[in-house]
This record gives sequence, C-alpha cells and structure tokens, in this order.
Amino acid sequence: MRTRKRPFRSDGYGVLDWTDEDHVKLLSRLQDVAGAVLLSGYWSPLYDKALRGWETVGHHGGKERLWIKRPAQKGLF
Repeated sequence: MRTRKRPFRSDGYGVLDWTDEDHVKLLSRLQDVAGAVLLSGYWSPLYDKALRGWETVGHHGGKERLWIKRPAQKGLF
C-alpha cells in the first residue's frame, strides 16, 4: 500500500512518500491511544483490518472513509 509521492499544492507542501511499514506503524500507534481518534483517508484493506472494531463512515471505491475510535465513557459504569 505504498502512498504515492505527490504534492498537495504546487509549492510541494504536503508531499507524502509512505511505505507499508510507515502505515503499519501509524496504525499500531493509533490503537494505543487512550483517547478518541478520528482518522480520515481513502479506503484500504490494511486500514480496515487494523482498525477492525472502530466505527466507520463512508465506503471504499475511491471515496474518503472515516475511522472513529471512541473510548468508553467512565460515567456510564
């Protein structure tokens, strides 16, 4: 799932060049976050598998998808 290197703006700001390993590291760290997480990106089987159990909004097919992690509210228990 190599992220293609491409600028988001004409001045080159925001150039990405992530390897599969970079994505796996990010996903691992997001799993360890104790608070809420909202991740926006394009659908990927790697992300769907790693973030299984998270709430999702959107679907694959080139459209953006949201992965949402909400910790349990302590006041509910």
